[in-house]
Amino acid sequence: MATSTNPSTLSNPTPSVNPPTSTQSSTIEVLTTQPLLGYEVVAKPITSERLLIRPFKLSDLFAYHSLLSQPEPKAFGIMGGLNPSNDLDSSLSSFAQMLSAWEDGIFYAIFLKTRDDKEDTFIGKLYIMGGFWPHISYMLKKEFWGQGYGTEAVKAFSQFWWNLPRVQKTYYRANPEDVVKNTQIFSRDPDQALEILRATIEPANIASRKVLEKAGFEKYGGENVGMGIKYIKYRLLRPQHSIKSLRDLIKEGQIR
Repeated sequence: MATSTNPSTLSNPTPSVNPPTSTQSSTIEVLTTQPLLGYEVVAKPITSERLLIRPFKLSDLFAYHSLLSQPEPKAFGIMGGLNPSNDLDSSLSSFAQMLSAWEDGIFYAIFLKTRDDKEDTFIGKLYIMGGFWPHISYMLKKEFWGQGYGTEAVKAFSQFWWNLPRVQKTYYRANPEDVVKNTQIFSRDPDQALEILRATIEPANIASRKVLEKAGFEKYGGENVGMGIKYIKYRLLRPQHSIKSLRDLIKEGQIR
Protein backbone atom coordinates (compact mmCIF):
# COMPACT_ATOMS: atom_id res chain seq x y z
CA MET A 1 0.00 0.00 0.00
CA ALA A 2 7.24 7.61 -4.62
CA THR A 3 8.31 9.02 -1.54
CA SER A 4 8.83 12.78 -1.51
CA THR A 5 12.39 14.02 -1.29
CA ASN A 6 11.53 17.67 -0.66
CA PRO A 7 12.15 19.08 2.82
CA SER A 8 9.23 18.40 5.12
CA THR A 9 7.01 21.11 6.45
CA LEU A 10 6.33 18.96 9.50
CA SER A 11 9.23 17.38 11.35
CA ASN A 12 8.81 13.77 12.42
CA PRO A 13 11.11 12.78 15.27
CA THR A 14 10.54 9.50 17.11
CA PRO A 15 6.92 9.47 18.29
CA SER A 16 5.76 8.75 21.81
CA VAL A 17 2.32 8.36 23.29
CA ASN A 18 1.42 11.41 25.31
CA PRO A 19 -1.54 10.98 27.71
CA PRO A 20 -4.14 13.70 28.25
CA THR A 21 -2.77 16.60 30.27
CA SER A 22 -6.10 17.30 31.89
CA THR A 23 -9.01 15.23 33.09
CA GLN A 24 -11.25 18.23 32.53
CA SER A 25 -11.27 17.97 28.74
CA SER A 26 -12.07 14.87 26.68
CA THR A 27 -10.51 16.22 23.47
CA ILE A 28 -7.39 18.13 22.48
CA GLU A 29 -6.25 20.13 19.45
CA VAL A 30 -3.41 18.81 17.32
CA LEU A 31 -1.64 19.57 14.06
CA THR A 32 -1.30 16.55 11.81
CA THR A 33 -1.30 15.67 8.10
CA GLN A 34 -3.85 14.42 5.60
CA PRO A 35 -3.53 13.02 2.07
CA LEU A 36 -4.63 15.07 -0.90
CA LEU A 37 -7.23 13.03 -2.73
CA GLY A 38 -8.47 13.53 -6.26
CA TYR A 39 -10.38 11.38 -8.71
CA GLU A 40 -7.27 10.65 -10.78
CA VAL A 41 -5.50 9.36 -7.64
CA VAL A 42 -8.34 7.36 -6.15
CA ALA A 43 -9.41 5.77 -9.45
CA LYS A 44 -5.98 4.34 -10.22
CA PRO A 45 -5.81 0.60 -9.42
CA ILE A 46 -3.57 -0.57 -6.58
CA THR A 47 -1.65 -3.73 -7.40
CA SER A 48 0.37 -6.24 -5.42
CA GLU A 49 1.91 -9.60 -6.24
CA ARG A 50 -1.44 -11.40 -6.54
CA LEU A 51 -4.09 -8.70 -6.23
CA LEU A 52 -5.65 -5.78 -8.06
CA ILE A 53 -7.59 -3.30 -5.90
CA ARG A 54 -9.75 -0.59 -7.43
CA PRO A 55 -12.85 1.48 -6.59
CA PHE A 56 -16.18 -0.23 -7.15
CA LYS A 57 -17.96 0.19 -10.48
CA LEU A 58 -21.65 -0.20 -11.26
CA SER A 59 -20.88 -3.50 -12.99
CA ASP A 60 -19.64 -4.93 -9.66
CA LEU A 61 -23.11 -5.08 -8.07
CA PHE A 62 -23.63 -8.83 -8.37
CA ALA A 63 -20.08 -9.59 -7.23
CA TYR A 64 -20.66 -7.35 -4.23
CA HIS A 65 -23.98 -9.08 -3.52
CA SER A 66 -22.26 -12.48 -3.62
CA LEU A 67 -19.99 -11.29 -0.79
CA LEU A 68 -22.85 -9.97 1.35
CA SER A 69 -24.80 -13.17 0.79
CA GLN A 70 -22.23 -15.19 2.72
CA PRO A 71 -22.90 -15.31 6.48
CA GLU A 72 -19.31 -16.14 7.43
CA PRO A 73 -17.61 -12.89 6.30
CA LYS A 74 -20.23 -10.84 8.10
CA ALA A 75 -20.24 -12.81 11.36
CA PHE A 76 -17.53 -10.67 12.97
CA GLY A 77 -18.26 -7.43 11.15
CA ILE A 78 -18.54 -4.35 13.34
CA MET A 79 -21.61 -3.19 11.41
CA GLY A 80 -22.61 -6.42 9.68
CA GLY A 81 -23.94 -8.57 12.47
CA LEU A 82 -24.78 -12.21 12.00
CA ASN A 83 -27.30 -12.07 9.16
CA PRO A 84 -26.23 -12.23 5.51
CA SER A 85 -27.93 -10.00 2.95
CA ASN A 86 -29.85 -12.31 0.63
CA ASP A 87 -31.97 -9.42 -0.59
CA LEU A 88 -30.57 -7.85 -3.76
CA ASP A 89 -32.42 -4.61 -3.04
CA SER A 90 -30.66 -4.36 0.31
CA SER A 91 -27.28 -4.93 -1.35
CA LEU A 92 -28.13 -2.33 -3.99
CA SER A 93 -28.86 0.26 -1.32
CA SER A 94 -25.45 -0.08 0.35
CA PHE A 95 -23.72 -0.50 -3.01
CA ALA A 96 -25.07 2.83 -4.24
CA GLN A 97 -23.42 4.60 -1.30
CA MET A 98 -20.06 3.12 -2.26
CA LEU A 99 -20.26 4.60 -5.75
CA SER A 100 -20.53 8.17 -4.48
CA ALA A 101 -17.56 10.55 -4.65
CA TRP A 102 -15.10 10.65 -1.78
CA GLU A 103 -16.53 12.34 1.29
CA ASP A 104 -16.08 10.22 4.39
CA GLY A 105 -14.97 7.02 2.74
CA ILE A 106 -13.47 5.24 -0.27
CA PHE A 107 -14.63 1.71 -1.13
CA TYR A 108 -12.47 -0.70 -3.10
CA ALA A 109 -13.15 -4.05 -4.74
CA ILE A 110 -10.40 -6.65 -4.36
CA PHE A 111 -9.65 -8.96 -7.28
CA LEU A 112 -7.16 -11.68 -8.00
CA LYS A 113 -5.08 -10.58 -10.96
CA THR A 114 -3.94 -12.41 -14.05
CA ARG A 115 -0.31 -12.85 -15.09
CA ASP A 116 -0.60 -9.78 -17.29
CA ASP A 117 -1.92 -7.67 -14.38
CA LYS A 118 -5.59 -7.71 -15.45
CA GLU A 119 -8.37 -8.17 -12.93
CA ASP A 120 -9.68 -11.69 -12.51
CA THR A 121 -11.90 -13.13 -9.75
CA PHE A 122 -13.62 -10.81 -7.24
CA ILE A 123 -12.67 -11.88 -3.72
CA GLY A 124 -13.72 -9.07 -1.37
CA LYS A 125 -13.76 -5.42 -0.45
CA LEU A 126 -11.60 -2.93 1.42
CA TYR A 127 -12.69 0.49 2.56
CA ILE A 128 -11.40 3.44 4.49
CA MET A 129 -13.71 5.80 6.35
CA GLY A 130 -13.27 9.04 8.27
CA GLY A 131 -11.38 12.26 7.73
CA PHE A 132 -8.69 12.56 10.38
CA TRP A 133 -6.94 9.29 11.24
CA PRO A 134 -9.46 7.17 9.35
CA HIS A 135 -10.46 3.55 9.91
CA ILE A 136 -9.59 0.79 7.47
CA SER A 137 -11.84 -2.27 7.11
CA TYR A 138 -11.88 -5.30 4.85
CA MET A 139 -13.99 -8.36 4.08
CA LEU A 140 -13.11 -11.42 1.99
CA LYS A 141 -15.32 -14.17 0.61
CA LYS A 142 -15.04 -17.34 2.67
CA GLU A 143 -13.37 -19.43 -0.04
CA PHE A 144 -10.40 -17.04 -0.07
CA TRP A 145 -9.68 -17.10 3.67
CA GLY A 146 -6.38 -18.40 5.01
CA GLN A 147 -4.35 -17.68 1.88
CA GLY A 148 -2.74 -14.39 2.89
CA TYR A 149 -4.94 -12.23 0.67
CA GLY A 150 -6.18 -10.06 3.55
CA THR A 151 -2.66 -9.19 4.68
CA GLU A 152 -1.54 -8.57 1.11
CA ALA A 153 -4.48 -6.24 0.46
CA VAL A 154 -3.95 -4.22 3.66
CA LYS A 155 -0.20 -3.90 3.00
CA ALA A 156 -0.77 -2.79 -0.60
CA PHE A 157 -3.38 -0.22 0.38
CA SER A 158 -1.27 1.11 3.26
CA GLN A 159 1.69 1.64 0.94
CA PHE A 160 -0.57 3.48 -1.52
CA TRP A 161 -2.10 5.60 1.26
CA TRP A 162 1.18 6.72 2.82
CA ASN A 163 2.71 7.61 -0.53
CA LEU A 164 -0.03 10.12 -1.38
CA PRO A 165 1.01 13.79 -1.24
CA ARG A 166 0.15 15.40 2.07
CA VAL A 167 -0.62 18.75 3.64
CA GLN A 168 -0.89 19.91 7.23
CA LYS A 169 -4.30 19.94 8.87
CA THR A 170 -5.54 20.94 12.31
CA TYR A 171 -7.66 18.42 14.14
CA TYR A 172 -9.72 20.38 16.66
CA ARG A 173 -11.43 17.54 18.52
CA ALA A 174 -8.83 14.78 18.79
CA ASN A 175 -9.22 11.89 21.19
CA PRO A 176 -6.11 12.02 23.43
CA GLU A 177 -5.91 8.22 23.47
CA ASP A 178 -5.56 8.18 19.68
CA VAL A 179 -2.89 10.85 19.48
CA VAL A 180 0.69 9.86 18.72
CA LYS A 181 2.64 13.04 19.42
CA ASN A 182 6.01 14.20 18.19
CA THR A 183 8.62 14.75 20.85
CA GLN A 184 9.07 18.32 19.61
CA ILE A 185 6.16 20.58 20.64
CA PHE A 186 5.81 24.18 19.49
CA SER A 187 4.26 26.48 22.09
CA ARG A 188 2.57 28.76 19.53
CA ASP A 189 1.12 25.94 17.45
CA PRO A 190 -1.21 23.04 18.18
CA ASP A 191 0.60 19.93 19.34
CA GLN A 192 1.99 18.08 16.34
CA ALA A 193 0.97 14.47 15.86
CA LEU A 194 1.88 11.76 13.41
CA GLU A 195 -0.97 10.63 11.19
CA ILE A 196 -2.29 7.12 11.79
CA LEU A 197 -4.52 4.53 10.17
CA ARG A 198 -6.87 2.78 12.58
CA ALA A 199 -8.83 -0.47 12.69
CA THR A 200 -11.34 -1.88 15.18
CA ILE A 201 -11.67 -5.65 15.60
CA GLU A 202 -13.71 -8.01 17.76
CA PRO A 203 -11.45 -9.93 20.19
CA ALA A 204 -12.79 -13.25 18.89
CA ASN A 205 -11.83 -12.42 15.31
CA ILE A 206 -8.36 -13.92 15.57
CA ALA A 207 -7.84 -14.19 11.81
CA SER A 208 -8.51 -10.49 11.24
CA ARG A 209 -6.27 -9.51 14.13
CA LYS A 210 -3.44 -11.55 12.55
CA VAL A 211 -4.02 -9.77 9.23
CA LEU A 212 -3.50 -6.38 10.89
CA GLU A 213 -0.48 -7.47 12.92
CA LYS A 214 1.22 -8.99 9.88
CA ALA A 215 0.55 -5.72 8.03
CA GLY A 216 2.38 -3.76 10.74
CA PHE A 217 -0.53 -2.54 12.89
CA GLU A 218 -0.14 -2.45 16.66
CA LYS A 219 -2.77 -2.89 19.35
CA TYR A 220 -3.25 0.22 21.48
CA GLY A 221 -6.52 0.00 23.35
CA GLY A 222 -10.13 -1.06 23.45
CA GLU A 223 -13.53 0.47 22.89
CA ASN A 224 -16.74 -0.38 24.73
CA VAL A 225 -19.73 -0.52 22.42
CA GLY A 226 -22.37 -1.80 24.83
CA MET A 227 -23.84 -5.24 25.61
CA GLY A 228 -20.58 -6.24 27.26
CA ILE A 229 -18.63 -6.04 23.97
CA LYS A 230 -15.22 -4.41 23.92
CA TYR A 231 -13.53 -4.10 20.55
CA ILE A 232 -9.75 -4.03 20.16
CA LYS A 233 -8.24 -0.93 18.56
CA TYR A 234 -5.24 -1.11 16.22
CA ARG A 235 -3.17 1.64 14.62
CA LEU A 236 -0.50 2.01 11.95
CA LEU A 237 1.78 5.05 12.16
CA ARG A 238 2.58 7.10 9.07
CA PRO A 239 6.14 6.24 7.95
CA GLN A 240 8.57 9.01 8.85
CA HIS A 241 9.45 10.26 5.41
CA SER A 242 9.22 13.88 4.32
CA ILE A 243 6.04 15.46 3.03
CA LYS A 244 5.62 18.17 0.45
CA SER A 245 3.98 21.44 1.26
CA LEU A 246 0.88 22.53 -0.60
CA ARG A 247 2.93 25.33 -2.19
CA ASP A 248 5.50 22.82 -3.51
CA LEU A 249 2.79 20.60 -5.01
CA ILE A 250 1.21 23.54 -6.83
CA LYS A 251 4.59 24.60 -8.22
CA GLU A 252 5.23 21.09 -9.50
CA GLY A 253 1.84 20.96 -11.18
CA GLN A 254 0.57 18.08 -9.06
CA ILE A 255 -2.34 20.27 -7.92
CA ARG A 256 -4.30 22.49 -10.29
